[in-house]
Formats: sequence, C-alpha cells, structure tokens
Amino acid sequence: MECDRIFVYGTLRKASRPDIHNRFLGTRAELLGRGTARGRLWRVSWYPALTQSAAGERVVGEVYRLSDPSSMIAELDTFEVCDLNNPSESEYTREIVTVVLEDGIELAAWCYFFLGSTEGLSHIKSGDFTED
Repeated sequence: MECDRIFVYGTLRKASRPDIHNRFLGTRAELLGRGTARGRLWRVSWYPALTQSAAGERVVGEVYRLSDPSSMIAELDTFEVCDLNNPSESEYTREIVTVVLEDGIELAAWCYFFLGSTEGLSHIKSGDFTED
C-alpha cells in the first residue's frame, strides 16, 4: 500500500531525540500534527516499543508527510530493524494505522510495531514516551 505519512511515537519525535529526528525526518518531512493511535507503549531501554492493544489504549505521537516516501521508508526500516520479507530477523514490523489528530481529523499513516516479547518491559501508562 502506498502512503506518504508516518506516525512516530518514540525516538523519532523531535521532543524525544532531536538528533535522531533530524537525521531521519528533519527538513525532509512536514509535521502534520500531534495525535494518537491505538496501541500499548512499553520502555525497552532508551527507546519504546508499541504493541497492539485490544483495551482501547492510545499512544501519543506525531504524524509527518514524507517528501520522498520510498527512500525515507527504506531508511526508517533499517533504523527500526524492520524487514517485512523476513519478520523472524526483525525487531519491528510496519503497518498502516489510523491516527486521530488533536483537531479530530483522522489520517492513515505508517507505524512501527514491536515484534519482541514485552515480558520484563515497563508499561508506559500515559501512552506518551516523552513524559515517561
């Protein structure tokens, strides 16, 4: 599926890690707004993990429009250790999610979901990695 937007909830958020944000998004992506997506957030170490949640939990993040989706998604897949053709060797998978922006507008965007075990990880109850 073609999509030129990405929802970021962890180290790719500007407020979280400006160095990582600038490297992968910086001036090559347009901030469309803050919003939330369905999921449960965990602390792995210096970065978070998002998993699916049936409990209606929401995760806070930002939506960006990518200026060059193909090459930027390839770079992000490498950073996130995401190989859709080889999930057993991946830490994350990439899926399209519905993001609800602060003004109520809903957008479809790519999002990375953790494939590992959450056993022993801390649940970030607020859903906001920058507040953890």
